[in-house]
Amino acid sequence: MTHPAIQELFLSLGRRPEFQAVVRALASGRASVSGLNETAKALYLALLWRTLERPLIVVTADSRRAEALFETIQTFFEILAGGRSGAPAQLIPALDVLRFEGLPPHSEISAQRATGLWRLAGDGAPVTLTAVASVLLRLEKPEFYRRLAVTLRAGEELPLDDLLAHIESIGYQKREPVEMVGEYSVRGGILDVFPADAERPVRVEFFGDTIEDMRRFDVESQRSVAKLQSCTILPLVEEPRGAAPPERLRCCSLADFSPAALLVYDEPEQLASAAESFWKRLDEQAAQFQENPATFYLRWDELPPPGLALRE
Repeated sequence: MTHPAIQELFLSLGRRPEFQAVVRALASGRASVSGLNETAKALYLALLWRTLERPLIVVTADSRRAEALFETIQTFFEILAGGRSGAPAQLIPALDVLRFEGLPPHSEISAQRATGLWRLAGDGAPVTLTAVASVLLRLEKPEFYRRLAVTLRAGEELPLDDLLAHIESIGYQKREPVEMVGEYSVRGGILDVFPADAERPVRVEFFGDTIEDMRRFDVESQRSVAKLQSCTILPLVEEPRGAAPPERLRCCSLADFSPAALLVYDEPEQLASAAESFWKRLDEQAAQFQENPATFYLRWDELPPPGLALRE
């Protein structure tokens, strides 16, 4: 529990004239703030989210900086919230493979990206941190990622076979018994599934095509621990398995994924340099695969300008 005096000390920084001047500048256009170290940037972003009450998308030069900033922001969120639990920030990592190489990304990266894109598409991510390589990747429109998740409701009609086909397409694998996130099993009209971001798996009982009952259960004892009225199964992959490749050029990126969000560039000059280096790698690798990297990635000058630029 954060001491009220400490919480008030940090909150008072948001009332300083310098901070309020930035808030006013953002209300009428764009702003730039200099003289901030990494810790100060994190505090600034946490205060901005609290003051503006709008999502933030923060772009860094690489994944290491995004991870460091993410951890520090989380700390300040907890302080500003008075120690209450919650995860208002999320990290969307860059892929560990190039899109045209035909190789699957690491499963943890894939799941983190899929759930992150789903949250961002539904305006459920107050603060998103990501690296420039992730922002340059061409994406589908937000509604595509919103449709990847499926919400189950007690009393709803949903053919079990259709549900199984969908959760397999978004990365879930059959295993008996269910023990880990991303696994499911079926016994007659009973589906056990361990959704992404869930603390415990869910047991869904069907009567014909109707969801009759849903309960969370303990993996070890297999006993029910809580009755549910609804449950959302989040995706573990951003590209549904078995789906045909898109027939048109993807036109979205994380930078313009959420129109309501404030786009923040951390050290814009470093971002431009990192983007240039990334494209050099793309050109070198694409020649081996006889692919045009512009089919899969945007160039730096195709991204929208930031609403806020942060510099040391």
